[in-house]
Amino acid sequence: MTPYLIDGLQQLGYQTLVLGAAVALLLVLRRPLRCCWGARFVYAVWILVPLLMLAAIMPSSPPGRQIRAEVLARLSPALPPAPAPAPAREQPAWPWWLAGLWVVGVLMTALRFLLLQRRYLRGLQPAGPHCLRGTAGSAPALVGLWRARLALPADFETRFDPQQQRLVLAHEQVHRRRADNLWNAIAAGLCVLHWFNPLAWLAAQRMRADQELACDAAVMTLYPGQEAVYGRALMKAQATPGGLHAPLPWSTWSSVHPLVERIDMLKHHRRFNRYPRAGLALLCLLAFAGIGTVHALQGGSVDKPVFYDLQMDLSFTDAQSLTLQSQPRVVTEAGKPAKIILGGTPQKPGPVVIEVTPREAGGSAVSIAAEIKMKRADQLETVSRPRLITGDGERALISIETRDASVRESLHLYITPRRTEVLGPPARP
Repeated sequence: MTPYLIDGLQQLGYQTLVLGAAVALLLVLRRPLRCCWGARFVYAVWILVPLLMLAAIMPSSPPGRQIRAEVLARLSPALPPAPAPAPAREQPAWPWWLAGLWVVGVLMTALRFLLLQRRYLRGLQPAGPHCLRGTAGSAPALVGLWRARLALPADFETRFDPQQQRLVLAHEQVHRRRADNLWNAIAAGLCVLHWFNPLAWLAAQRMRADQELACDAAVMTLYPGQEAVYGRALMKAQATPGGLHAPLPWSTWSSVHPLVERIDMLKHHRRFNRYPRAGLALLCLLAFAGIGTVHALQGGSVDKPVFYDLQMDLSFTDAQSLTLQSQPRVVTEAGKPAKIILGGTPQKPGPVVIEVTPREAGGSAVSIAAEIKMKRADQLETVSRPRLITGDGERALISIETRDASVRESLHLYITPRRTEVLGPPARP
């Protein structure tokens, strides 16, 4: 269990590096990209963060290979590994402490979000099938994921004039149409999983700011010439000290809107519509370059050949109670079968022929697939295809017993795989 735990912690560390690099790059490019293509383009660029996080756990990565090997092992009959005769080594305790600390942080962060959300929802009152009412002085918000409802302050009609009301409602409708609450929930999930990483929280904050700027730009495209009216609506939309604040990222809100940045964008949003195709090409280029970089960092563990030294102890008892024993030892590349012939030669095989194929299963785990053939009427027939997962240097057992009216045979195969860097004849101890 400890090797899998260490692999999980290593993957979390790798995810942290990918997240930090992606966020740092976007924070550097954020202002130049906005000057060239506007706020809506910058908001779209934030999709690179979840894309790169997904690329880090694709099947070509070590965790992906581990998952694939475990699935294959569960689809075929397998026996649990036999305990090694040597005394078990003491497992280090630090992975358990580190994993426990991470789990506690995840639970506390998620609980804090949920409690804040519950407190916020308790301050809202139904005002229709798709509308809620908050306290006077609160900020307008869109609440919910799949069926988002509009939460308006109790003084909405008195605080905003008719023109401003139309712009505020258009603002929230843009959020609904783009499913911004779903993207905010994804950002919240990354913050929960990476609660220890300040860049995750900074990324969520800056993404929310760019989301509001992009929404403002979309509203101004729908209502040109209303910049002054919309700017006054933004200032009035701020929640007063006694008003409600939607706490969770799946509510479109911000406790302190970057008003200076937003109003400045209103003055220049028209000039940001130049060369949209060039912006789309740049976004695709950044996505492909980022995903390629993530996979290139994993290239050493993916492309480098891995070999296994397989030390075996084979015992076969035939129908006449004659027992044959052998202790073969072969070196083979991961994913390529090694053939063992008991009591014969390749030209004239004996009663048993076994092909063993080791594969990486993540960290120090090894997936072993075997095909066992026995002679029946001078013909070799496949009697079993067992699969199992064991550790590097740990002894595993494959046992087969045939009991019927005509044949009574048994086979026991102990396998100890050891990873080796050089392909060559194994050295005898």
